[in-house]
Amino acid sequence: MSRYAYLVSKTTRTYVWLGKIVGEEALYRFAIGDGIPPNLENSKLCKVVMKFLGEHLGQSIDVLAEEEFDDVDVDESSPYIEVGATDPGDGMTTEDYLKDFKG
Repeated sequence: MSRYAYLVSKTTRTYVWLGKIVGEEALYRFAIGDGIPPNLENSKLCKVVMKFLGEHLGQSIDVLAEEEFDDVDVDESSPYIEVGATDPGDGMTTEDYLKDFKG
C-alpha cells in the first residue's frame, strides 16, 4: 500500500504534496509518479518547496504522512489549501504560486 507525504503549515493552513513515501525509516525520500526524474531534479517542485520555506520563515512546518495529515485537516469550514496543485480547483497551481518568485 502506498503512503504519501505533505509539507504542512498549520499556521497558514497550506500544504505542498511531496509524493509517495519511498524507502525505509530514517532513509525516506519522496517520489511523484514513477520517480523519474527524482523529486530533487524536479525544478518546479524544488522552487515550490523553497518558496514555501521562505514564506514560513520563523514558523513551524511539518512533514506529515497522509494518515497524520488526515487527522490535522478536519475543519471543513477552513480547509487546507494545496500549494502547487495541478488542478486550480484543488488550490493554487504551481504556475500561479511561482509567478513572481525570484528563487
